[in-house]
Amino acid sequence: MNNIDFRQLVAPEDKDLATTQYLNRREQLDTPEDYQLMVIRKDDTRRRTRINVTLFTDVQGNKYTVGHVSDITEATEANRLQEAIFKISQTAHQAKDLESLYLEIREITGTVLDVTNFYIALQDREKEVLTFPCYIDQYDEKPQPQKKGRGLTEYVIRTGSPLFVDKSGIYDLAKKMKSSC
Repeated sequence: MNNIDFRQLVAPEDKDLATTQYLNRREQLDTPEDYQLMVIRKDDTRRRTRINVTLFTDVQGNKYTVGHVSDITEATEANRLQEAIFKISQTAHQAKDLESLYLEIREITGTVLDVTNFYIALQDREKEVLTFPCYIDQYDEKPQPQKKGRGLTEYVIRTGSPLFVDKSGIYDLAKKMKSSC
């Protein structure tokens, strides 16, 4: 990125920080060399970056900024997920009752995922029944206890693996589940 003003790539919420850091550095004010900014790539994806910048002055007195940009998006997300898991574990040990625990789990999960529609399903293995002690959905009412079937909830229980899919993924999974019957 020779001779490109990096601030052009910075997300709107971080523009002021980027500008302040840049101007302070140009004026040789005390400015951290290492900081984080959200940038927007050409394909409009947002990435969390760590910036390390140093100001150089050549023998003629010209000032140059040399920087190194590292994409830390995955590391940042992994750290947020780990923190959420730890908070859920702590909350489980400190909860006064199950209802408050479920709501706290939803709130913590909301720091890493969209929880507009969220539920917790419990399985009674002996009766082969699912119950939904925590069910928050913008469209549907809380379901009554129900016999286990071949839905997505049962799929997650059966496989023991988390499932994160979009609409097309749900349709693909439904086809796969139907063909395996």
